[in-house]
Amino acid sequence: MSDVDTGASTYSPVKMFLISLVTIFTAEVGIMFAIHYWFPNIDPVTEAFVDGTLLVLLVFPILFFTIFRPMNDAITQLQDQSHTLETFREAIEHAGHSVVITDKEGTIEYVNPAVEEVTGFEKDEVIGRNPRIWKSEEHDEQFYERMWDVILSGQTFKAEVVNTKKNGDNFVIHQTIAPIFDDEGEISRFVGIYQDVTKLKNRERQLREQRNNAQRLRQRLSVLNRILRHDIRSGVTVIQGHAAILEDKFGSTESVSMIRDEISRLQRLSEQARSIEQTMAEATPIETVELAEMLNEHVDTKRSAHPDASLTIDVPPTLTARMSVQFERALEQVLSNAIEHNDSDEPTVHVSGSKTTDPKPAVEIEVIDNGPGIPEHELEALGEDESQLAHMSGLGLWETYWIVDDSGGSLEFESDPETGTTVTIRLPTPTQTDDRDPFRSGIADGRLETRDHE
Repeated sequence: MSDVDTGASTYSPVKMFLISLVTIFTAEVGIMFAIHYWFPNIDPVTEAFVDGTLLVLLVFPILFFTIFRPMNDAITQLQDQSHTLETFREAIEHAGHSVVITDKEGTIEYVNPAVEEVTGFEKDEVIGRNPRIWKSEEHDEQFYERMWDVILSGQTFKAEVVNTKKNGDNFVIHQTIAPIFDDEGEISRFVGIYQDVTKLKNRERQLREQRNNAQRLRQRLSVLNRILRHDIRSGVTVIQGHAAILEDKFGSTESVSMIRDEISRLQRLSEQARSIEQTMAEATPIETVELAEMLNEHVDTKRSAHPDASLTIDVPPTLTARMSVQFERALEQVLSNAIEHNDSDEPTVHVSGSKTTDPKPAVEIEVIDNGPGIPEHELEALGEDESQLAHMSGLGLWETYWIVDDSGGSLEFESDPETGTTVTIRLPTPTQTDDRDPFRSGIADGRLETRDHE
């Protein structure tokens, strides 16, 4: 039986018995000697009474201080240790990670319930066996030799390991194995803690596959875009040639003007397609920008280009927001649509910026015009899934949507044929993290929110 350390001395049952025996014997000899020395003629009955009384009075205090009190302290310590061990046992039993304890040779002595759940083996099936029962064919012998070299040297071994369940399925764990030392500093056991990361590894694999698929798709779209733009340019060149022939023969008629306008539109579409390809292919880092300076510069540029239009702006000078580095392209698209497609006698555009907390903290930019509103067929296309885009005339709006979406923002259109169009762009505040999803009230399932007024 192990000794119990009370902090002052070490007591064992044999030691306590010897102390008691010596104490009682010494006390008894002393008492008998004293009685016969001081009372030589005492009768046997009185002698026995006096002997017993003095023995109790002398022996009890000695035994109390040398045996009973230390024993009580030892019992209390054992109870505390038992409570601590029970607490640790409960913690390990309910731990989310698998815990395996083996002896120095690797024979399993303990597994917690998480091991049963992950591996499919019952506790009784693994106790007394070696962890090789979980070994897969994913690692060579050198891997396991290195593991044993590390832990037998007294160090901790950490690695990602592929093991096999009872049903034959593989699973992946983050494994940590550490030695347990005895009082002499020698390795007595090993404890292994295993975190099941199978789902995480599967998710990483799926993400890699998705990235590879997206890369292949971008490459194919790039090829398709180049082919289409080449064909458009070739077709436009042919049309331009025939338009020139018609103009020479019939003069600058309305039909010839319409042909030339359509040629210009096709050329713009080709350039927009190239711009969108760049938008989708390039990385889109996020930056914090002073909106007042940016918006004023763009409004001043539009004023110079369109002197007949009335452009006003109301933006606090300290307003800042987080946005994609390509955001100015989106802003240019929105301002151009508000002015160039405005057929009113006095085109009016008002640009404003402010902070909002509804539904979440954000910076809100509004561009309000008095034009005819966005055509219904384009709003319908914007409301459909991106793969359903059917009208090339909406390319600029789609590029705006993609850039705003990359900024972590949302885009909303409110169009009325009588009063014009309001475009609302909501961007993250500078204090928001770049999670690209701070608010999506205007975008759901890849769709743009649009509102029409009858």
